[in-house]
Amino acid sequence: MDEYRLFPEWEDGLKQELAGWKAELDKLESQVPDGRVVYNNARERLLHALESVAQEDGLLPQTSPHRGRPARKQVVEKSSPAPADMRGWISFIQLAEWYDANPTEGSSLKPTRFRDSQGKEISVDNWSDLFFATAKWLVEEEILTEPFSFKTMTKRRLIHSEPLHPSGRKFGWSRLLPNGLYFEGQFGSKQIARMSGQLLTEFGQDPAQFHVLLEDRNLRNDE
Repeated sequence: MDEYRLFPEWEDGLKQELAGWKAELDKLESQVPDGRVVYNNARERLLHALESVAQEDGLLPQTSPHRGRPARKQVVEKSSPAPADMRGWISFIQLAEWYDANPTEGSSLKPTRFRDSQGKEISVDNWSDLFFATAKWLVEEEILTEPFSFKTMTKRRLIHSEPLHPSGRKFGWSRLLPNGLYFEGQFGSKQIARMSGQLLTEFGQDPAQFHVLLEDRNLRNDE
């Protein structure tokens, strides 16, 4: 990780500390809601503390050592109960929670707009388009810069330099991201409802700050 270069004298200790947090991640995810968010916040606090000590010891300048890199945004631990009626604007966290509990009713709804954490909105046509809009935002913010797939995806790829899965099979719903990487969007609506928020969390963003507008599927024709 790039952060190790900030503290060459403490590299081994930092690696061990982060490895310890990572070992606890699976346990956190099974015992605590948004366990990965807890892990990411703990990791950020550790790096910030080490940076402060290094500055006090004169190992680093007082100015931020992250010049030239996009600022890493702190994940906020927050979640609101999902509303009874999902029609309208809801957060990505509410979306995942509600869809897990109401998979049948959820299939009657479709996303029509995506709102990012700064309040900017764009139109989306379907669930795959919503997932793509999420990845595109991360790319445009220079947060997602390399190929990425969830660790659980052993036979498929999500974002790659070519629109191909490990077996050589072509992406089923391929879109080109602004950085030249290809995005696979062929997933079910329930998967996307969950994975969109997970993708944000993987890159240090708070899914509660991102929203989607849901409407009845029969109000607009799928493309």
